[in-house]
Amino acid sequence: MRGQGSRWFAMAAWPLAAALFAGMTCGGYAFEGGDTMTDHDRAVVVGDGDSGKTVELAKDQELIVRLEVQLGTGYSYQVAKLDPEVLAPVGEPAIEEGEGLPGGREFQVFRFRAVGAGTADLRLHYRRPFDPPDTPPAKVFRLKVVCNE
Repeated sequence: MRGQGSRWFAMAAWPLAAALFAGMTCGGYAFEGGDTMTDHDRAVVVGDGDSGKTVELAKDQELIVRLEVQLGTGYSYQVAKLDPEVLAPVGEPAIEEGEGLPGGREFQVFRFRAVGAGTADLRLHYRRPFDPPDTPPAKVFRLKVVCNE
């Protein structure tokens, strides 16, 4: 009986050990989306608490901006300022649900890629699209992005 238990453990544990070993030796990083990226491609992720800060990116590196929203109120973030010669949007903003409860936390996720050397001011306004254009945003997210070659 004792030998059978040891054999079962060895058979059940080897896939986990192999996966851990592969993760340690491949030199990549696993992200929430399941992608694996090398050091050069590693994305910089910022959120609400990073407003007003400066981030540095290498050319072709990705910037992910993840901001809390409550879409049921009609508010969402919109890109208000961006230098497309330095920082280009990648696709459309995505929505991540938090707890999945009505009125619960949600996150709006923007992806950008560093496309040229320079400094860009990224500004996102939290506003309702149907408000008059002269209505000030409820919140402003600001980020200074320095892109190196």
